[in-house]
Amino acid sequence: MKLTELQRADVRLIAGGAIVYVLLLASGALSSPLLPLASVWLFQATLDVERRRALAYFAGAAAVLLATELVRESLGWRDVAALTAAIAAAWLPLQLLRMRAARDARRLAQLDRILAEADSGERPTPEGIALAHLRDLEDSLRDLAGRVGARRVLLWRIERAADRARAVATSGGPLPAAPAPLRGSPLGWAWEEGVQMQIDPPPAWAAADALVVACRLRTEGSDGTLLTYEFGNDQQRPAADVLDAAAVTVRAVLDTHELQLAAVADRRRLDQLMRALRRIPAEPDLDEVARELLQAARDLVDTTGGAIAIWDDDAPRVLVCESSDGGPEAGRTLVADDSEMAIAARAESRIIREDRPRSAPPVASREERWAYPPRALATVPLMAPTGVVGLLSLWTSELPRFDERSIELVDAAAPYFALVLNHARRYGMARERAERDPLTRLRNRRAFDAALDGEAARFRRYVRPLSVLLVDLDHFKQINDTHGHEAGDAVLQLIARTLEHELRDNDLPARFGGEEFVVLLPETDRSHAQDAAERLRRAIEALDFSWQGRPIPIRASIGVASCPECADSPHDLIRAADEALYEAKENGRNQVRVAPPKRRYEPR
Repeated sequence: MKLTELQRADVRLIAGGAIVYVLLLASGALSSPLLPLASVWLFQATLDVERRRALAYFAGAAAVLLATELVRESLGWRDVAALTAAIAAAWLPLQLLRMRAARDARRLAQLDRILAEADSGERPTPEGIALAHLRDLEDSLRDLAGRVGARRVLLWRIERAADRARAVATSGGPLPAAPAPLRGSPLGWAWEEGVQMQIDPPPAWAAADALVVACRLRTEGSDGTLLTYEFGNDQQRPAADVLDAAAVTVRAVLDTHELQLAAVADRRRLDQLMRALRRIPAEPDLDEVARELLQAARDLVDTTGGAIAIWDDDAPRVLVCESSDGGPEAGRTLVADDSEMAIAARAESRIIREDRPRSAPPVASREERWAYPPRALATVPLMAPTGVVGLLSLWTSELPRFDERSIELVDAAAPYFALVLNHARRYGMARERAERDPLTRLRNRRAFDAALDGEAARFRRYVRPLSVLLVDLDHFKQINDTHGHEAGDAVLQLIARTLEHELRDNDLPARFGGEEFVVLLPETDRSHAQDAAERLRRAIEALDFSWQGRPIPIRASIGVASCPECADSPHDLIRAADEALYEAKENGRNQVRVAPPKRRYEPR
């Protein structure tokens, strides 16, 4: 039996749902920390599914999870609340995006004529719409000229900032080649006063015997459009209300053009948003997710920069900043009292600053530096059911304000951004707990083994030097027996801080077990590893530590092994370093011993 495409899609979704269900069941069902991840998966899986089928999937997922809890006899109100929040977190952003898409579809219906007109069959571009718009304008101007009896009608674009009027369309004949000045000219007076005005004598761009009338057509902020009519000097000038009524068609053409351009821009932005959402990784790294979300937001809005911050009680901070203007650095703590991000977080609402003064509050921190300060700034809080989880700031140093439709689209995507960011934060916290030793906060053995596997793969490809240090505290059992385990724990924590202080940023210290530590030194050969080990031994020996007023000397023995000098594979380094450590212990402790080089090893 051959399945239809729809049936195959159902099979794929049900199979994926079964995998997610098994993972939830194995980790606590409705109490599982993976529940937010299941919510994200359900959102993505039903993104392109018809509404009623999506509702059936959501209802089925909820029914299966509730039935599971009933069978296990562990269903409580907290479970129902957790399930409701997870379903809502996936369903509500989905509906917001669907509503936006439906509204855009209604706008795009206005483009059918443009699509049919395109000879090549391509979708309309702003350039194509502009060409069609010019034809419509010229047709409407010819119609207008015929109805009022004018020789020629010109449509002028008013550009106040440039102090000029530029002819953009005509009912016939050539357009004036040069723009006309506004200041001190009849065109400028007609625009400022907003009344019909006869220009006498005729300007240089009109016929010498013409009777010229100018009238304002539309205003768009400080700019707009203006019409000029050229009649014969033997003609009777039409009444003002006749000219106004006849210009309605031209106004309608201009309004339609704006709607067409807005619809094309909205479709392009929506396509960009959907592509960006599909780029979000399934097992997210917090910084990488923040970078992808920021890029998705900047695809929707014309900006010169933006930043995303995480909002929590302990240390709200900037995760990522991308800007050609300067701005807050990643990792900076937010100013809690008067930064734009903190204000938006406390208000739990979007804040938009237009024509922003230079004396405005900082976006995130007082340490931020700007080559070109933002002229317009939009800060959007990313809200989860529990409150604000992050903040998105977008700015431009080139424009005094944002396009309103673009900001509305960012608003529509903000709940999903919040869901993904919150999941990435929780995922990162869970991974951090799984990879860290709870006492010393160093990496644990499992995390070290994973890092060693990565360096082993790198070594096989590039044959770059790699070293390992095994650090064992001398007479540590005596410290525990004499001063107690609390003193021993304090010693281990002090050693951990010493390792982090003495090593490079790309070195990886970890707790190996008990009083033993291990250090991974990438890009380090045997000689430099020995130097690093000796510096570390001296730093430990110099520690001034006392417990309950009694000084406790701390000493350490260190074994060193390097690849490829001492071993053929990075995975053999632990054994070689352990043998060197044993030799250091046997020869009096508080010293560094290096594994001997291989017999046939020759340095490059």
